[in-house]
Amino acid sequence: MKTFIATNRGKVRAANEDSVYEGRVEPFGEVLIIADGLGGYNGGKYASSIAIDAVVGHIRGGEYSLEELEKALHLANEKILDIASKNSDLREMGTTCTVASVREERAMIAHVGDSRAYIYHEGTLTQITKDHSFIQSLVDRGLLTKEEARVNKYRNSITRCLGMKGLTVDLFDVSIFSGDILLLCSDGLFQYFSDRELEKIIRHDRDLERTVQKLMRIALRRGGSDNISVGLLKMEGSEDE
Repeated sequence: MKTFIATNRGKVRAANEDSVYEGRVEPFGEVLIIADGLGGYNGGKYASSIAIDAVVGHIRGGEYSLEELEKALHLANEKILDIASKNSDLREMGTTCTVASVREERAMIAHVGDSRAYIYHEGTLTQITKDHSFIQSLVDRGLLTKEEARVNKYRNSITRCLGMKGLTVDLFDVSIFSGDILLLCSDGLFQYFSDRELEKIIRHDRDLERTVQKLMRIALRRGGSDNISVGLLKMEGSEDE
């Protein structure tokens, strides 16, 4: 399999509060993580970095299971809460965290917040995760369409993140086959694209680095109002050789 991940400050924010990770972490195979920090640069960047360090540190050499991914996010949450409780300057810090582990034909995903995971399979892009946001609750109730939600001024109001008590982690276990592509991204990217547009771009060019760079360029051209993070993982087989 091939992977490529990148992050960009964007055109408006003073600093980049996102943190990203890509690498092989045994026994979990290839791991991608996107964490979108909240609470200003001091808090947001710190929280997103803590999340990635805690997750990778916990799963490395651990038991290969979806439950261990869940435990890793809870551990990260406890660390963020503990640090925030001891430092008034960091008390508002938090972060989204979407983790994908891919081994053989299995993708395990643990998710908190409004970063996203999608899978591209046989020409169709499907969103795996669901945003933990106020706007998503309106979509679920039929009060907004998905396209209306994408441009709503309250789209950045999230209802769940690492750094909150009583955390619940969403878990997904999906099949991934030769030719499939896994996409992880922060809201700084997907706010500028419909699902069908993302699908078309991924279908058009299967080179991961080129595709990530193209997505970044378009998001920046359309405003770049937030930090932008995006990662792709492509399953390979004979058709890709």
